[in-house]
Amino acid sequence: MRLLFMIFIFILSLNSFAEQGYFKEFNLGESFDNIKNKLLLYKIIIDKESVTSFKMDVPLFLYLKMVIENNDAIYIDPDEKRIYLDDSTFFDFQDIIIDEKDYSFYSKDNLFYINFKSVQSYSISEPKRINPVLRDLKLKFFKNFLYCIEYKAELENYEINRVINNYKIKYGVTIDKPINKFETDTTIFFVELSEKKIKIILTDKKILSQIESTINDITKKVIVQITKIIEKYLEKSINIDKLWLQYKKNILKKSLEVLYSNIDEL
Repeated sequence: MRLLFMIFIFILSLNSFAEQGYFKEFNLGESFDNIKNKLLLYKIIIDKESVTSFKMDVPLFLYLKMVIENNDAIYIDPDEKRIYLDDSTFFDFQDIIIDEKDYSFYSKDNLFYINFKSVQSYSISEPKRINPVLRDLKLKFFKNFLYCIEYKAELENYEINRVINNYKIKYGVTIDKPINKFETDTTIFFVELSEKKIKIILTDKKILSQIESTINDITKKVIVQITKIIEKYLEKSINIDKLWLQYKKNILKKSLEVLYSNIDEL
């Protein structure tokens, strides 16, 4: 009985790509345990040891410069990642390591990073077991719920055209560029086309919004913690609420856009 069930599931998966352009086997919003059990049908085991957490570089000194830029007694050196009190006394930010349950903050290769432990991705090592046309498959989770499916497949041109036509019928969109992006009420679609290859990324909008909110909250927590360390070292009070209000008003918007323009993990 189990063998017949597995054969049935396998046949469905062979047809699902051409019909939908994605695998109905996986549903955005599903729990990690459900996805893990489904993958077991294909003899695929998600190895938690190989999980990759999302990390983001932090323009720390853009925040901190606003805190102390009007203080003539303190000099900030973004290149050396230090705040100088005088010619020889300084505070070195590269020495700061923060490790909390949901995130960590550290310096590496002259950059500062926040690692968001609740945003995790798993690359499936044997995607062809699910479907012979699959070349890469990545499943991304937020707090153990699937929020993004990313996969690449090799298809004949007529199969790619069928996918394109299905999207047009189902969503009313025209996919005619090498890179295409569109949204529904619930999902963001990214479709990249090349000769006999297709890459599709599906992202749950509601969960993505929760991730963005979490990133904002954790970033503020990191700035608050670092500010407290500075306050203790400088023996001076710093108005972090004013700093964050400036950030929320997007004073740093252009700088952040440049810094984050190459980040595509989310």
